Amino acid sequence: GMALATSHAALVRGLVQRKDPKNMKILVLGSAGRAACLQCEPGASAARPLAQRSAGAAAVAGAEGRWLLLNCSADTLRHPQIESAMSAGAIAGVVLLDAQFEHAASLLALGRAQPLHLYATPGVFEALTQRLLPPGLLDGGCAVRWHLLPVAGDVRSSEFCVEGLESLRLIAVDDGGWAAPHAPNRRDAAVGDSIALLVEDRLAGQRLVYSPGAPGDAALPWMEGADCLLVNGSVCPLHAGHEPIDTPWAALGARRTVLIHLNDCDPRLQDGSEARRAAHAAGIELAYDGMEIEL
Repeated sequence: GMALATSHAALVRGLVQRKDPKNMKILVLGSAGRAACLQCEPGASAARPLAQRSAGAAAVAGAEGRWLLLNCSADTLRHPQIESAMSAGAIAGVVLLDAQFEHAASLLALGRAQPLHLYATPGVFEALTQRLLPPGLLDGGCAVRWHLLPVAGDVRSSEFCVEGLESLRLIAVDDGGWAAPHAPNRRDAAVGDSIALLVEDRLAGQRLVYSPGAPGDAALPWMEGADCLLVNGSVCPLHAGHEPIDTPWAALGARRTVLIHLNDCDPRLQDGSEARRAAHAAGIELAYDGMEIEL
C-alpha cells in the first residue's frame, strides 16, 4: 500500500512537470444497445433508417497516452486510434464489465497483437473461462493475464490499478445485477455479474462513471457530482410512456450526462423528434460511435 502510494506520487510529480500533460480522454467505440429490445419488432419505430452502430464499448486514456478498453466488441479494434495504439503496444488492458460473448472475437485479435491484461470480477471470469477463454493461453498462442476484481457477495466495490496507467484511479462497482442474456443466472443476477466503473484522473481530479447496465442503488452514490456520466439509456419507449425518463440523471448533478447503448427503437435517436428535443432540453447528450469526450 505505502509503496504503491509512493510510486503514484512520484508518477504524478513527473507528469505535472511535463510541458504538455494530457487530461483523461474518453472514446465511445460502440453506442448500440447491449441486447435486443424484446418488446419491439426490429426497427419497428424507426421513422428513418439509423446510422449503423457498433455493439457497446468504450475506452479511456490517461496522461500516459495509453488506452484502457472498457468491454470489447467486434468493431472495437477497427477505430483508428485503437488500431494505432495496438500497433504501438499502447493498450494497457481490457476491463470486462460483463460476460457477453461479443467480447470474444476482439479479445482474440487483441491477444495476437500483444500480451493481454484482462480485468474482471470472479463472476465474469468464471462465465467467460468456462465457455470461452481458457486461463493462461488464448487461442493457443497468446499470453493472457487475468486480474480479478473482488466484487462478489457482500463486497460491492473494489479499487484497482492498471500497470502503465497510474495516472488513473479505478473503482469497480456492482451495478445492481444486469446479467448477459446467455448467463445461467440471467433471472437472478448476482453481485459482480456486471459492474459500473469509476475512473478518476489523479492529476486533474476529474471523474468519469461508465455504467453500461441499469445502475442500482449501490452504484448511484458513486455517480453524484461526476464530471461525466456515460450511462445506459436503453428504455423501451413502449414502457416509458410520457414520463420524463431523463429526470433521474439530472438529480445526480453531473457536469455532463451522456446516454449510451440506446436501442434502435428509441425515438431519441431520430433527428427532430420530440424525445430528442426533450433530452437536449434536460442537458442530456446522446453517444454515437466514435464520439470523443475531453474532460
